[in-house]
This record gives sequence, structure tokens and C-alpha cells, in this order.
Amino acid sequence: MANLTGQLFIDGLWLEGHGDFFESLQPVTGETVWDGVSASIEDVDAAVREARSAFVHWRKRPFSERQALVARVVDTGIGMKPEQLGRLFDPFAQGSAAIARQYGGTGLGLSISRRLAELLGGNISVSSTYGEGSEFELSIATGPLEDVHFLRDASELSQRRRSIPMVLAPRLSGRILLAEDNDVNRRLVSLLVGRTGAELVHVGNGAEALDLALREPFDLILMDIQMPVMNGRDATAAIREAGLNIPVIALTANVMAEDIADYRLAGCNDHLAKPIDKQRFYEVMARYLVVRPESEPDSHRRYSGTVLVAEDNEDNCRLVERMLGAQGLDVITVASGDDAVRTALSESVQMVLMDRHMPGLDGVEATRLLRQTGFRRPVIAFTAGEQSETDALMAAGCDGVLNKPIDSMHMLTTLDRFLAESSGPNRDSTEDEDIGHLVECFLDGLATRKVAMEAAAARHDQQRLASEAHQIKGTAGAMGYPDMTRQAGKLEACVNVEDRDWDHVHSQLQALGDMIDRALQGREARL
Repeated sequence: MANLTGQLFIDGLWLEGHGDFFESLQPVTGETVWDGVSASIEDVDAAVREARSAFVHWRKRPFSERQALVARVVDTGIGMKPEQLGRLFDPFAQGSAAIARQYGGTGLGLSISRRLAELLGGNISVSSTYGEGSEFELSIATGPLEDVHFLRDASELSQRRRSIPMVLAPRLSGRILLAEDNDVNRRLVSLLVGRTGAELVHVGNGAEALDLALREPFDLILMDIQMPVMNGRDATAAIREAGLNIPVIALTANVMAEDIADYRLAGCNDHLAKPIDKQRFYEVMARYLVVRPESEPDSHRRYSGTVLVAEDNEDNCRLVERMLGAQGLDVITVASGDDAVRTALSESVQMVLMDRHMPGLDGVEATRLLRQTGFRRPVIAFTAGEQSETDALMAAGCDGVLNKPIDSMHMLTTLDRFLAESSGPNRDSTEDEDIGHLVECFLDGLATRKVAMEAAAARHDQQRLASEAHQIKGTAGAMGYPDMTRQAGKLEACVNVEDRDWDHVHSQLQALGDMIDRALQGREARL
């Protein structure tokens, strides 16, 4: 084996064969697309020996170590030659200069991917046939998989990630009137408003909203557009005709430019798209209500969760560990950027404190790599450097900077900004529990809505079918099912056209029904 070099893939290496030389020709043009030396009988025997040897070593490893997650991606593109494969994972490399000119790209993607795979105990390999395409294989060492829950579809993944985004609610003062007939959306808004400290009163249709707005004082009205008895647009117009100047925010799943213009014409000051996005919701609330000042941080405040501290200086590491531990936080410490990336991706941490200068990957490189993977938790940098270092850290994706030597008050301010207090259940975990309850309410109603839509489609009841699809469109995304929201929107759109194709309607309804079935089956699997 040691004497072989070149173009046969044996034992992870490209080796040269010892058979006959031959050319592979393009049958139409006669162009040579590949030439090289074929494998001899000896080459085949060598490959078989390596395979058998590898299997013996593999079989001797514990079963838990043999378990891995493997993913393959196959394309039918132009493929690559062996010499191109050799440099494919090098930074800033392309298969050829012609490819770089035609397709562009930085050449960093595969290098980053291989590095991430290696940090997770795996690897990325590639095989390719020039002129036919390529196949990439990613393997990640997983360890025992007996108790691992495998996701059934993307909507379940979205649901399981609900606790990841950290959106802090502003402290608000004011009285809000909510007009919303969808029970799940009403409960979600109540939950979000409750975190701000503002008062919320709710009604179920536009007529009730008009009546209450004329009788009681409010600082803001959240007005659903599609409601029974009186819709939100007409209710807003009536409120304006009565001379009330209360800010009105339209809640709607119809956000085309002409729709928004119509709501503003009726008297709405702003709009919030459904499904409701928490960050956007709080931004709009703070625009129209009084924002109360945050309380000053104090030494008695305590937090919950786990913080990853990446710091190679033992004295600094111990100091920060004591500071965080005194606030009720669990701490994981690492001494390199490589370990920081690996730990942040494999452990459940609420925040990363990242030193600027470390062996291996430094703080800038490690932060940039984390952000490129989609890591969304706060990353706070440690630095004693100049402004240029701070700029580099922020450009890499850090959310803030703690200057050395670490000041306890500055640390508490940072914790107060990014972590929930743990006096009783923390706000984020409480919200997640409540949202989990809302998700169950949403799922409970899906089966009934599916039956109602199928019955409406069978009798060509356009109005009922559009209404049910609209309700799902405005709620599913906020409950962790964005694909269902999009499909409900497609169904609503094809139902609402003047010359509708009922065969197409039934096709779109079938697709939505399949999503509903998968969501309900996924819930059963989790129970």
C-alpha cells in the first residue's frame, strides 16, 4: 500500500493504479473528460485488505462509539477531478479558476463545515465523478442513541427550538384593549403583555371593541381585522368617526401593501403581522406606550441557567466563576476557542463569556464560527485591548464587551440585560411553559378545523373554507409551525380568487391536511 500513489480511493487516500492507461471520452464531441490508470488485480486486493482490516478495528469498538449521525448530499453537477478534490477543503479554494470566475464564492464554506464536523467528533468526505456529479457525506459521533427523540418533520424542530430566542420584554405602563376572536392568539397576546406589566382587556369582535372604547379609557387598541359581527377595519373607522384618537394597531395575517394602506385609511396607526413575532410585538408596544425605567442592578439579584466561560487565564477564570456562582448560575469553563465552540454547540448554555486571546481559535474566530452555525445565545467578550479589538469582536458577532479587570457592577448589568431573574420560576421558562400550553390548545383545535375545511370544500363553501384557512395562517407560525402557516396562506389565496379551480383547492387542502396530521402525530409521539 505504501508504494501506491495517485487516483484510486483506498483507505482514505487517493492512490495511483497499476492497470492499463485509458481515456474516457465525451460521446458527442469526442472530448477527453478523464484519463488515468485503471486499477489492477493487486490494487483491488489491496482495497479489500484495507476494508477487512478497518472492519476488524471497527467491530472491536464499543457499540456506543460506533453510533453516528450520517447525512449525504448528492448533486448532478459538473463533478470534480481527483486533483480538485485534494484541495477542496482548503480555505479560499475553488475547484478551478474557471469555476471561481463563473460562480464566485469565498471558498470558506467547506473548510468551516469540516472544522465544525471535527469539533463534533466527526468528519466530512466527498466522492466525485467528473462530468456526473458529487456526493458529500457528513458523519458526527453521537454516542448512545437509545433515549434520543428523532424529529418527524421540520415543524417539530421549530417547536423544540422555541426556548432559544431570548427576547426581553420592556416594562410598560398603560391600558390596552385587545379585540381578537381567536382564542390561541388572544392567550398569546395576554402572555406577552403580561410580561410588560401593562393592563390588558380583551373582547371577541369589533362591535364589542367599539362599545368598550366609547365607555372606558384606553392607551392602545390591538385590533384583529377579521372578526365576526363587525370586522376590525369597520370598528376602527367607527372609532375614528366617534372622535377617539387612541392609537390602533391592526393585527392581521394579510400584509400586502394594499391591505396595509386600507387599514391606515380606516384609521389604524400601525400593524402587526400574524403569526405574531415577539420582538416586533414589543417594539410596537414600546412605540405607543410609556416605557418604565429598568430598576438598578443590585447585589441581591439572582439568576438561573448555565454560563460558558472561555478563558485561558486561571486567575481570571476563578474570579468570573465566583462572580457568576454568587448569582446562582452554573458555570462551565474551557481554556481554548476550539473547546468553546464545541461546548457551546453540545451543551445547553444561556450565555457565553468569550476571552479575546486564547490558544487555538481566538475569541474573534470562535465567535464568528458560532454565529456561522446559527448559534443565537448571547456572546459577551472579555478584553483588555484597544478599541480596534472591541470592534473586531463586535463585528464577529459578540453582543457586548466586558473590559478587564472585570467590574462586579458591570457584570451584574450584563446579566440583567441578557438573563432572566430566578426569583421563583424565571420569566423565560415560565413563558415557555405557558406557550407550551397554548400549543396544546392550538393542536386540540386542528382536527376540528380540518374536518370543517373538508366539509366546506365538499360543498364549495368558499367563505367558510377561507375563514378556517385564515385562522390557521394567523396562528400556526407563532405556535412553532411556520410551514403550516405558509400552506394555509396558499389555500386561502387559491380559495379567494374569483375564478377558483376547485381541483387546485382540494390539492392545497390535502397538503395542509397532511401537515395537520403530522403535527398531531408528532404530539402523540412526544406524549
